[in-house]
Amino acid sequence: MNRQAVKNAQLHFDLQTRVLLGREDFFVAPCNTEAVRLVDSLPEMNAGALIYGGAGSGKTHLAHLFAENILKKTGEKTAFVNADALTLDASERILNGARFAVLENAGEGIGEEYLFHLLNAARNAKGCVLITARLPYREWNLRLPDLISRLSALPSAAVGLPDDNAMRYVLLKMFSDRQLRVPSDVIEYLLKRIERSFAAAQKAVEAADELSLTEGKNITVSLLSRLFH
Repeated sequence: MNRQAVKNAQLHFDLQTRVLLGREDFFVAPCNTEAVRLVDSLPEMNAGALIYGGAGSGKTHLAHLFAENILKKTGEKTAFVNADALTLDASERILNGARFAVLENAGEGIGEEYLFHLLNAARNAKGCVLITARLPYREWNLRLPDLISRLSALPSAAVGLPDDNAMRYVLLKMFSDRQLRVPSDVIEYLLKRIERSFAAAQKAVEAADELSLTEGKNITVSLLSRLFH
């Protein structure tokens, strides 16, 4: 399917979205528009931000979009670190090598003093830290008053799961990227059988493509019934 066909399908589904190319395509939809706007505003407006949402909601994609934006705007690379690996030494190493960082999977149990140090160091370096988490910081059971105060000053945005219209477009685009034409009943069939997440859509399309290649058959509802019940 060519780009015009994908665009027409997008209009048919009445979904206002755009495609961001990075490590993987990122789909902007009503469920994540606020988070995308927040990421796009960094680092000019703030020294940090928090985006939160459930598994498969696209937080990692947003983090890489942030890194791409930083590279384009400043020519500098962004350091990535998982919250489980955050220590005082790690936070110092991050900011010694980069003014910009992504801290992924933050939440309850995080090293509070290390995070506070990281945020301070980034601010002093005129840098920026993007934090991703499943829950807003108020649900992390934090105890360090200075950290709570610092986090409360950061802008935050929730990343929701896609609705049916968004999922239709996502599935269509993912099949199209693989040079696969699928009838509308295949899309509707999958909608009823997979969770509402970009990750689930990707997994379903990959499984359908693999089975199609193995069997040497087109992707139909009959074929998919062997994968999804």
